[in-house]
Amino acid sequence: MNSTALKLYPLHTNAEIKILIQADTAQQQYIIAQDIIKRNEYISITYAAKANYEYSRGNIEEYISFTNRAIALSPYDIELYNDYGAKLIGIYNLYTENGDFGSAEYCFKQLVKLKKQLIEVEEKTSPLAWKIKDTPQLELSPIIIDFIKTKTEE
Repeated sequence: MNSTALKLYPLHTNAEIKILIQADTAQQQYIIAQDIIKRNEYISITYAAKANYEYSRGNIEEYISFTNRAIALSPYDIELYNDYGAKLIGIYNLYTENGDFGSAEYCFKQLVKLKKQLIEVEEKTSPLAWKIKDTPQLELSPIIIDFIKTKTEE
């Protein structure tokens, strides 16, 4: 269905996003994301796809950069924050195991920054948003919160 839509209208961004989501590999997602970004640089999922590709290649700086862009474009997507936080913890642990404490510290600072970003989003959110049935979810997973707390206390 989506490939048919793209054949009829090659610039159909919604159809291309669905194909991006269904792509089998991070590399395929990256290629599709690049194509979408050429037409519209304000779609969060494209940067998340690029971030995942860079993560799969071990390019942590690029991963962090693209993930931060995705979060900036979709500040209420708690799944983005939690996925990012979980991956940062994994990267932190890898760096620590390999004795790269400087890089581990950098990852930890990104985790702390992530927590602060959520607080800023909460502060900027209209009081009306908290009165509706579908309230924003702005809390990191307990695993991430505990990790930050433990490392801060060390």
